[in-house]
Amino acid sequence: SSALHPPWALTFHEHPTVESVLPVLDTFARDPNVLLTVDQNLDSQGGSLRGSDLIRALRRARFAGVIVSASGDQQVADEHLKLGADLALGKPLPTTDVVAELLVDAVAAKQRQHQAAAPRPPAGGGAPTADDVGAPLGAGHDGAVDDV
Repeated sequence: SSALHPPWALTFHEHPTVESVLPVLDTFARDPNVLLTVDQNLDSQGGSLRGSDLIRALRRARFAGVIVSASGDQQVADEHLKLGADLALGKPLPTTDVVAELLVDAVAAKQRQHQAAAPRPPAGGGAPTADDVGAPLGAGHDGAVDDV
């Protein structure tokens, strides 16, 4: 049976609606040790935005953690993966051991992505420049900040 152990000490955030996540997103968006679960029907808790809206907002904010979607609807699960979820679990949820294995795999894959994307010093030495690092947090490909 798999279990999450350090170096994967993950922080879990729970919010009843997408609207409750957005004001605090910048406090954890760049932390690769955050795991956020997403259900499509977050609007049923009083908000107007849905899980797919949250995944879009997370990706625009360059969320560094792991996004796990849970849905009983395969079309929703496929949409969440297409939008950028790292893992989509069906409902009913698999056994705890299976979920743990899938989470370990998703976290390991995310860590490999971060390592591969880490800025490397220029060939001539010295600190990376803005051109080496890329766009600022929250910026789209054109440099504009997007809203949900």
